[in-house]
Amino acid sequence: MYRDRMPMSSGRAPGSADDAIPPDLVPAIGYIRVSMWHEEAISPELQKTAISEWAHRRGRRIIDWIEELDQTGRNFRRKIMAAITRVEAGEAREIAVWKYSRFGRDRAGCQLNLARIETAGGQLQSATEEIDAQTAIGKFTRGMLMEVAAFESDRAGEQWAEAREHRKAAGLHGAGRAKFGYVRLGRIPDPDRPGRTRRDLSDPAGERYVPDAATGPVLREMYLDYTAGGKHDTIAQRLNATGITNAYGRRWSWDTVRDVLDSGFGAGLLRVHAKACQCGKATRCRRKDFLPGAHEAVITQAEWQAYTARRALVAATPPRVRAASWRLTGLLRCGHCGSKMSVLKPGGRNRVPRLRCSRWTRFHDCPGGGRKIPYPVALGAVGDWLDTEGITLAGAGRTVLVAAAADAAKAERELASQIAGVDRRLTHLVTTKMLDTEMPEEVWAASRASLLAERAQIAADLTAVRRRAAVNTASVTAAITSLAEGWDVLPAPRIREMLAALIHYVVVWRADEDGVKVHRARVFPAWEPEWAGPGSEGIPG
Repeated sequence: MYRDRMPMSSGRAPGSADDAIPPDLVPAIGYIRVSMWHEEAISPELQKTAISEWAHRRGRRIIDWIEELDQTGRNFRRKIMAAITRVEAGEAREIAVWKYSRFGRDRAGCQLNLARIETAGGQLQSATEEIDAQTAIGKFTRGMLMEVAAFESDRAGEQWAEAREHRKAAGLHGAGRAKFGYVRLGRIPDPDRPGRTRRDLSDPAGERYVPDAATGPVLREMYLDYTAGGKHDTIAQRLNATGITNAYGRRWSWDTVRDVLDSGFGAGLLRVHAKACQCGKATRCRRKDFLPGAHEAVITQAEWQAYTARRALVAATPPRVRAASWRLTGLLRCGHCGSKMSVLKPGGRNRVPRLRCSRWTRFHDCPGGGRKIPYPVALGAVGDWLDTEGITLAGAGRTVLVAAAADAAKAERELASQIAGVDRRLTHLVTTKMLDTEMPEEVWAASRASLLAERAQIAADLTAVRRRAAVNTASVTAAITSLAEGWDVLPAPRIREMLAALIHYVVVWRADEDGVKVHRARVFPAWEPEWAGPGSEGIPG
């Protein structure tokens, strides 16, 4: 075929543009990839020269070059997909690579994307592994070469995994990167591998991270700022305004601040992929474990727990509530039906905000009749609760929280045991049904439904108890102290956030006492059992 005949030499340099190239040569896209693995760091110039010489020999016309530097071949989230799309569009007929391993090292990805190319009538060509992939032996050879590439990738991955496990056992960061707030010692730049480091043989102490005298205090202040009510974006703005850059000398953004603080490195911890997770996507998986590191922490464990407690609280708060205009937004419940209550702004003859049941607003079937309750009733109940219970808890009453957590932990064990017992009864019931073929179907179904309902109720109780057991004593006492000092000056969203760490909700209702209609409110602390609903805890419903 004409495409396999060698064209006349034009004396051009390989890779240079030349308008004299015959236009009827097979159009191809040259693809160059340099891996992050240093043993595969074949220079782009070498790859481009080899592809250009191959095209000159084989009668191809390189219509474009796609280069990806420092990119792994273990996935296809790369520019190579654009080249495949252009082949499918008929713009090019072939994709030329230095070796088949440059196309990719992922078995499934290589097969799927190679099929896309060939379905469109195209071909993948290797400049240094010239085979005819249109024959059986050619397809077999190409498949073997791609399998070897995948094997090398797996072997390299295992070596990196072993290296990371070794570093983790030594209490070192797995990737050995720069960490804000710390200085990395025991490593020096590698002259043979730009951008990488090697061990400093003159330092007998070996690799280690020590707090930086300049940025270490800044990192601690970032933690304390967020715990005190700051936001990741405002912290980033403050750092940028003062000219403080991150560990790589770049400006801060809200997500880089979040990642630095969430890593726990400043607390002396290493964040690693959860060992129990088998997803195979360690870098993107959200399931993480924290292990003790060999480096010194810049914050205390209590400060780290306070940070994680606020992070969990903010994550569980809807975005609209985070900017709440009222201190009790999202924390109010109707004592007549248990539904949420919304705050109505003052207007007309009403000079104070009022509360209205959301169920009545939507369906008009609340037993309370949709009567509005003054907002100060609920707010005053919270203030009174803080003046009594709050003072006790912030002082010598820390033992109250500790005892509540211990009781919750004991109840958690008991409920877990009950669930295990119900599961054994379910297993016995199923076994009995299999052996006793004469058991009426309705008897078996009723027994099973009863056991499942019992299990669901115990599971609901267990969820509530675990929430009580998870109450952070340090964050509770810190929130009470902050509320006592800033009740009249802190913004509503911040007060609402601190209250969410203290209470489940505030239940409000309208009662008839000796023929007089009165409004009542009751606070349910986070470390006590949740309200069981209308008609319980002295709330009439």
